[in-house]
Amino acid sequence: AIASSTYTVGSSEPVEVGASVKNLAMTGLTLNCVPNLSLHLNNTLAPEIGLGRLAPCSLAPGKLEVTGSLGAYMTAAQYGVLTNFAGGLSTSLDFDIGETAGKVLSVSIPTVVLENLRVVSTSDNGSVLIETDFRGIQSSSLANSVIQFTRNGS
Repeated sequence: AIASSTYTVGSSEPVEVGASVKNLAMTGLTLNCVPNLSLHLNNTLAPEIGLGRLAPCSLAPGKLEVTGSLGAYMTAAQYGVLTNFAGGLSTSLDFDIGETAGKVLSVSIPTVVLENLRVVSTSDNGSVLIETDFRGIQSSSLANSVIQFTRNGS
């Protein structure tokens, strides 16, 4: 270590991921009622096969794929904003998981492309239930990574 350097010791306290998903924001919209959210991380490791070998010679690191789906209730006006991003334009997706102070996990996917955005149902009061699939894209704001997990005190 460099004599003048300092670092913060990591906490050994586990993050408690409960049933609470909150502070979900996409495209500048805050979505307060989210009935379902799935998040899939796939490292896509690539086995390298050589001639005359039954087993791989090595295992090359792959690209991290981040995909998922989201269901959310929103107003018709919010849905109108969201449809602008259904044609391949990128947006962002951020949310927190957990309730206990100091044990909340914040998830940030700065560059997301929406796929298969659809209205599941509408109500008489104007709310819309939507579902969409999404795919995280490498982001320059994360040094070309796709997703960031942060423990916070919320």
